[in-house]
Parts: sequence; structure tokens; C-alpha cells
Amino acid sequence: MQARISSLVITLTALSLASACGERKPDVKNPKSASAAGVSLEYPGNWKHEVEVEKAGGLEVTHITVESV
Repeated sequence: MQARISSLVITLTALSLASACGERKPDVKNPKSASAAGVSLEYPGNWKHEVEVEKAGGLEVTHITVESV
């Protein structure tokens, strides 16, 4: 019984913290797209992306970051 109560408290705490962040639902009906280095992707319309290119040791590394806003 104690384990179930602890599990419930942890779950409720996580849910309340998630809702406190105020993050909006992903807008999947209006997707945006990004492409770099031969990779294309779609992501929710109310998110943002960033492309970073760095050169190291004769190689070019491309980072695509997608995050909710």
C-alpha cells in the first residue's frame, strides 16, 4: 500500500510540474519543415529549429535541434 501511495504522489507531482511549465500542445496540423546536410524533417508548427554547422578535423558536423516553445 505504501508503495502505491508513493507512486501516486510521484506521478501527481510530475504532472503538476509539467503543467506548471505552461508548454503548449504541439501544433501537428500545421507542420514546419527543415533540411540540412541531406536530412529533411517535419516538426510541429509552434516549435522552432536551429541548424549549427561546425568543422572539426577536416569534417563538417551538422546539428539540427528542434524544441518546443
